[in-house]
Amino acid sequence: MNSEKEVSRRQLLSGVGALGGALILSRVALAEEGKDTDGKATQITDGQVVLRLNDNPELGKVGGWKIFDVGQDRVIVANTDKGLVACSAICTHRGCDVEYRADSHQFVCPCHGARYDEDGKVVRAPARKDLQKYASDSAIIVSKT
Repeated sequence: MNSEKEVSRRQLLSGVGALGGALILSRVALAEEGKDTDGKATQITDGQVVLRLNDNPELGKVGGWKIFDVGQDRVIVANTDKGLVACSAICTHRGCDVEYRADSHQFVCPCHGARYDEDGKVVRAPARKDLQKYASDSAIIVSKT
C-alpha cells in the first residue's frame, strides 16, 4: 500500500511561493543586520561596519574593490595607493553603481562616464555632486563622516 499523498499543482506552487518569500525576507533581514549581499558576515557596532579581509580577499591588494550593502546604503570600498577608501557606490548622476579604476585612481560610472577622484569629488561630468565619503582605516571600518 502506498502511503504517499498526491500534491496538487496549486499546493506545490503555493509551497514554492512561500519558500521564495521566506528566502527574500531572510535576505532583507541579513542586509538590515549589516551582512553584504554575498552573505559574508560583517559586524555593525556604533554605526561602524567591520569588513574582514579573509571574507573579502579582493580588498587585500592595491586596486581591489568591492561594493557592500550597509543598511540602506551601498558603499564601495577600494584599496588604493593611499590606503583603503570608502564612498557611496551610487553615481550622483543617474544612480548606477560606480567601479574603481586603479590605473586612473578614480571611481567611474559605467553608465554615462562620470568620474570621481579617490575622495569622491567629481572630476568629470555629467555628475555634478560628489559621492558621499565614508571614514575608513586599515581595519576597514566604514562609518559615515
